[in-house]
Amino acid sequence: MHAIEWNNTYSIGVAEIDAQHKKLIEMLGELFKYVQTGHGVDIISKTLNSLSDYTVYHFEFEENLMVKYSYPYINEQKTQHRELRERVIKFLKDYSNDNNKLTIDVMKTMFDWLNNHIKGTDKKFGLYLNNKEIK
Repeated sequence: MHAIEWNNTYSIGVAEIDAQHKKLIEMLGELFKYVQTGHGVDIISKTLNSLSDYTVYHFEFEENLMVKYSYPYINEQKTQHRELRERVIKFLKDYSNDNNKLTIDVMKTMFDWLNNHIKGTDKKFGLYLNNKEIK
């Protein structure tokens, strides 16, 4: 398994959201590298917590834009965001409670979710914003 890397297929056409997605992908890539190379508990835990915090910030940013621009699919987005937040919280708990192990399978789940969410749901949101002249 390889970490995902930012490329233009992830762009939704809204500069600030694209920058945040790029940062999320980079943070997840860092975490993957640390897990794959067997880095210590401290650096993995710190990176996982940073990723969790940034994810919350990013989702709040997107959801505020959805409210501001009356996005009709806001409930779908909020549900997907809530599901990922719950997964990340579970990963954090499992990591703390399971001898500080974070498996490649967990990482694959995260990559798949992020990849599918950005290229699917977020692309639709980007088109909506672009139609409102938001770039």
